[in-house]
Amino acid sequence: MPGPSVEPIELSAAERAVLEGWARRRTTAQALALRSRIVLACAEGGTNAGIATEFGITRGTVAKWRSRFAVDRLEGLSDEARPGAPRKVTDAQVEAVIGRTLEEKPPNGDTHWSSRSMARASGLSQSTVSRMWRAFGLKPHLVETWKLSTDPLFVDKVRDVVGVYLDPPEKAIVLCVDEKSQVQALDRTAPVLPLMPGTPERMTHDYVRHGTTSLFAALDPTSGAVIAQTYRRHRHQEFLRFLKLIDCSVPKGYDLHLVLDNYATHKTPAVKNWLLRHPRFHLHLRRGDIEAFLNRLAYLESIGTITGDARIRTCREVRTVLTRIRALGLTRPGGLASGLGDDFAVHRDDIPAQPEPAEPHRDLPPEIMRQVCDQLDSLTSAEMRTAFSLAIDTGRRPEEIAALGFDCLTRDADGAPLLIYTNHKGHRLGRRLPIGENTADLVVTQQRRVRGRFPDTPIAELALLPTDRRNPAGRRPITAFSLSFHHRTWVSRMPTLTTSDGVEFDRSRIVLYAYRHTYAQRHADAGVPIDVLRELMDHRKFDTTRQYYRVGEQRRREAVDRLTALQFDRHGNRVWQQAQALLDTAHARRAIGEVAVPFGICAEPSNVTAGGQACPYRFRCAGCDHFRTDVSYLPELTSYLDDLLRTRERLLAAADVDDWARAEAMPSDEEITRIRRLIGRVSARLDELTAPERTQIDDAVATVRRHRAALLGMPRLRAGAVPTGQATP
Repeated sequence: MPGPSVEPIELSAAERAVLEGWARRRTTAQALALRSRIVLACAEGGTNAGIATEFGITRGTVAKWRSRFAVDRLEGLSDEARPGAPRKVTDAQVEAVIGRTLEEKPPNGDTHWSSRSMARASGLSQSTVSRMWRAFGLKPHLVETWKLSTDPLFVDKVRDVVGVYLDPPEKAIVLCVDEKSQVQALDRTAPVLPLMPGTPERMTHDYVRHGTTSLFAALDPTSGAVIAQTYRRHRHQEFLRFLKLIDCSVPKGYDLHLVLDNYATHKTPAVKNWLLRHPRFHLHLRRGDIEAFLNRLAYLESIGTITGDARIRTCREVRTVLTRIRALGLTRPGGLASGLGDDFAVHRDDIPAQPEPAEPHRDLPPEIMRQVCDQLDSLTSAEMRTAFSLAIDTGRRPEEIAALGFDCLTRDADGAPLLIYTNHKGHRLGRRLPIGENTADLVVTQQRRVRGRFPDTPIAELALLPTDRRNPAGRRPITAFSLSFHHRTWVSRMPTLTTSDGVEFDRSRIVLYAYRHTYAQRHADAGVPIDVLRELMDHRKFDTTRQYYRVGEQRRREAVDRLTALQFDRHGNRVWQQAQALLDTAHARRAIGEVAVPFGICAEPSNVTAGGQACPYRFRCAGCDHFRTDVSYLPELTSYLDDLLRTRERLLAAADVDDWARAEAMPSDEEITRIRRLIGRVSARLDELTAPERTQIDDAVATVRRHRAALLGMPRLRAGAVPTGQATP
């Protein structure tokens, strides 16, 4: 007679994974594990009788859990609630105990809660509090410590070390090598009494010292095998003996990757030489090795063994070598630098910065330059006289002067002379520098002189300043070193040079490079725009050119005094100040551009702290009481008003902009009105000035604006070319 029909069980992938986990996990309750195995067997098509026989249970048990799972799925395998006494502890009480444990400190100055103190504070029993803590995994009496590494390459180091452990190279063994030094060799004062029935092993409480020893060990994490040896001392000699022991203990067909720390005994020359003779040993060099190398260079520089330039050059060369090793793939498994860590590198920040000469007084005063030029005729060498004159007139570097070709002079479309030179420092060839006619005549005279000496050499091969040594065809130019040597000799033979105050001038400051600084400073003081001077000096960055824009202190003070007397607030009201009452700090602030905003000066504290780069009102200066302006900002104000009007017209005419976007971008009528009123009042005040006063104000504006133009990097609007006396209606 056939048995009753059974309901088939079909499992989803997720349900099968959960049931298999319950059935295999050791911590699962045995009842739940058995039910999981019953359901899995049912899903495989087993009958109730067959499953009952397999697990040693009754058919009724199999039928019960089959039907429960068919109805309630995974939740049906849990025990149903059994009748009993109702809970005496409410959820609110549990929440109060847990919250108090996590958020409050116990009274009476205790460091942590105990189950008894919490029971007294909550009105519950100690056992109830203990059950709550166990349910939530709370152990107030335990404290664990932790530490964050400050090493920026910590993650890379962990990846390198863990990676070589988890995925070692082929035919290689990874060993963790370490030492335990100062291990005390202790012995008891009497023999140890052995273990006996009812009596444990016994020994005396006092001991005898037999010195110390050092333990060297290498652990193979894959097999747990340890190679160990003790030595009396902990030196590089003992470490070498231990390396030889490892070499003898490991079969020759395997490479050895050693993971060890940065102890000094691992990095001595003897150890390094031994490792070079045994290429199957690979030490995983870490960042600490590079830092030790860099610190050694710094120490050698501090005691005078190497120069600062040699230290910088060494760091750069090591960085280049390591970069090329990685570019060639030599750090891959089997390569010559296999196992080299990613953090074993010299970073850009590790290379010391090139020392910069002091900023002030690198240029020579005008009166000193006049005396130097008067001494040019005392030079007996025509080549040196020409070279020094070109350095003074053109501001080129010594190596650029020395390398000038014979055909270095040309003319532009208007017939103005140009000097063709090569910027060796910036690797820029064929640069063209405008020069004066006097300088051009100097070059032409030198060309005639050189051509007369070397008439048979092709012009393209001749040097403008040929050397006198081993140069029969005139192809070899003089060197920058030779120029510097002859210049130093010439300066040392000059008579005493004096400043305008009659004080003797330090002749050690008169070097060839000083002529370049003087050339730049001369043009900056003459009001040459910074972008033009940048091209003349052939600088790549504005920051390099900006240093020459130093307005004279007296001229700056006079300009500030005049403009401060014509300052205005955001409403266009004149801020009356006496120029004589200005503090020196105000002049210093003006000397560095103060805290500049697009068209005035800001005194808002947070913006001042950020150097003018963090206005909390988004540079709505027309509505801020911290804003001040003066007549020198009138072109910027006018340009800003024009921008506001153009922006409003474009937004009103735009048809592809949402209303909310148009409203956000639309300049307000109030801002336009205030800017127009401010411009009008400033212009009106200018019109009230007399002609001499207006001339003085124009000169002061030119001085301050030229200095301000060199202060790049501040928030700026494009400056308009509006004269100080005009305003946009």
